[in-house]
Amino acid sequence: MDGEIVQGKHPAIVSKELFLKANDLQAINPHGYKQTKVNDNLPLRGGFLRCEKCEKALTGYVVKKKNVHYYKCRTKGCRCNKNANALNSQFIELLSSYKIDKKLIAPLKLQLKNTFEYFSKSNEDNTASLKYNLKTIKANLDQVEERYAIGKIDLTIYEKYLKKYQERIEEITVEINKTSFEKSNLDSYIDKSLELACNLHNIWELGNHSQKQKLQNLLFPNGILYSKENDRCRTTKVNSVLELINSLSVVFDSKKGSQKNKNVDFSHSLRVKQV
Repeated sequence: MDGEIVQGKHPAIVSKELFLKANDLQAINPHGYKQTKVNDNLPLRGGFLRCEKCEKALTGYVVKKKNVHYYKCRTKGCRCNKNANALNSQFIELLSSYKIDKKLIAPLKLQLKNTFEYFSKSNEDNTASLKYNLKTIKANLDQVEERYAIGKIDLTIYEKYLKKYQERIEEITVEINKTSFEKSNLDSYIDKSLELACNLHNIWELGNHSQKQKLQNLLFPNGILYSKENDRCRTTKVNSVLELINSLSVVFDSKKGSQKNKNVDFSHSLRVKQV
């Protein structure tokens, strides 16, 4: 209301004069600290980075005298803290380990297309079954509406089955939308995915705070765990497309696939079905 004072309709608990006096005092009252939610030096906090020992989210702080930022575990006595620059560098190394050689793009694109088309065929069979069920339920709904219209069932029965069929129709429609896939855009999807996979570490490093968090949450939906004892990051779940691309690149270039960073523990693997 741009600072305008509006008189409420309910009975006033305090006078206008007392309210203004208290409001002025509150405005000058120091609150002790100010929390900064966005900090470019701490992009991994906010629930994405967790302590491996207690699995609590790591927060962050800065040593003002040295202007050095740290990640820190919230659990009392856990003592899991790490220099932010060092841990951010470890995360960049993790992203770099997924980088694919440009010479592998052509065979990867062909294999990805075959793989997606294979799974798409399974989705098409499932979609056909869902559409058949949807058609049957809609026919049942039409029958219920007709029976109600000619007086063969009362309002209570009609409303009961109307709600039941409408809920089922909505559920099946959602499932159909999930399994639908635009094959005409498959090449575009694959090209964009490969382009992203070739530059993950650069895209993350050059992005702003919001862009970094969006990318890291897309790639690792469950976040990452940091072990103070081993001084390494560990992933628990990787984006399925990224993992597929990484697994295929290992198949095409086994020598490169064996050169994994010692700080990265790949605990979540994908079995690729060759087609």
